[in-house]
Amino acid sequence: MSIERSRYARVVVLTGAGVSAASGLRTYRGPNGVWEEHDVERLGHVSAIRDSPADTWKLFGAMREPVRAALPNPAHDALA
Repeated sequence: MSIERSRYARVVVLTGAGVSAASGLRTYRGPNGVWEEHDVERLGHVSAIRDSPADTWKLFGAMREPVRAALPNPAHDALA
């Protein structure tokens, strides 16, 4: 089956954490996961941005550089 690319200008793909882990990024729940260092019940909720902005920034702000430095892996290439 041939896919007419022009019909699909915007596509969203939801994957598991393994796609990011293959690029060297930490998962949330796996070994050495982000939630081992942070309170998932508190910071994993949208109200944390309002109630604890400094803690929220500490968690999610620290992810910026690793994400910026990560390179695509074969799963990303296949999706693209």
